[in-house]
Order: sequence, then C-alpha cells, then structure tokens
Amino acid sequence: MSSHGSMPAPASAPSSISHPSGYTGFAYPGLTSMVNANSDMVMPKVEAQFVDRTTCTVCGKRITRDMGRHMRTHHPDPRFKCIFPREECDHKSQRFNRPYDFKKHLMNKHFHFDNSSVKKSHNLSNKLNQWGNCACGKRFLSNEWLDHHILTKDASELCSLLRRP
Repeated sequence: MSSHGSMPAPASAPSSISHPSGYTGFAYPGLTSMVNANSDMVMPKVEAQFVDRTTCTVCGKRITRDMGRHMRTHHPDPRFKCIFPREECDHKSQRFNRPYDFKKHLMNKHFHFDNSSVKKSHNLSNKLNQWGNCACGKRFLSNEWLDHHILTKDASELCSLLRRP
C-alpha cells in the first residue's frame, strides 16, 4: 500500500458516520457491545424488585407530589399543635407538621371571614388581608389576627380564648 493511501481502521476504532448537518464524526459502540466485549467489566446491579416511589411505605397511600412532605405526616412528634381548646377545635388530632398547614387550619377553623367564600381558597396567601372576627369578638385583618392575636408571644395581645402552649 502506498504512503498516500488510506489505511484500514483498527477493529477497536469507532466507525465513521455522517450527520444530517454535514458533520462527519465517529460513532462509539453501544453500552451492550462494550459490556459484551469486556466480560470482566464491573457493572451496577439492577434492582430485581420494582420499587414504586409514589406509594408511601408507611400507610400505602399513593403520593403524587412531594413524598418528603407526606412522610412528615408520620413523624411521631408534630411540630405544631392547635392552641385553641378542644371544645373550640374539631380537628381530629389538632397536630400539624408544617407551619403552612397549621396557619391554614387556624384561618379556616378559627377566624370568621366577612366574605365566607375566602375559606374556599386553597392558597393561604389568598386568605391574608381579609377582614373578619375572632371568636372572642374582636375585629381584625386576617394576617394581623394571626400574627398579633393568635401566634403572638406578647401575653397582653394574646386572644383570651387560647390556652398557653
């Protein structure tokens, strides 16, 4: 063969391919070909049993959004407890693991909105800055009621119906 002629590519070299854009590059062997050619190659083992990441392993519920958030519902010590007495609160456990759920509960169960349709909103921020009354009879904007009458550390501002945590 002459020095100007092309030499055949070694068997282990990638083959030449053409791309629709005109690019000529090399095609690399597929993973299966590579593993078959290298029987001593260590590959990760595939799980033999299907693991459904959308079903809770504790209660069996199918969770479509956030499994981490759902798993907090199984925590034995919830971080928030309704501070209204049992006679004022009909929530089954009065316990909440997320501050968002706790505040939504307080707004929905213990604040009396002037416009009752506000309760139907699923978003807490839609419930803020709405007028209404506390069960003790005082009138508030809902966010002021929550921050300065219900969740306040100032004993002189705290609603008279609440038990001390």
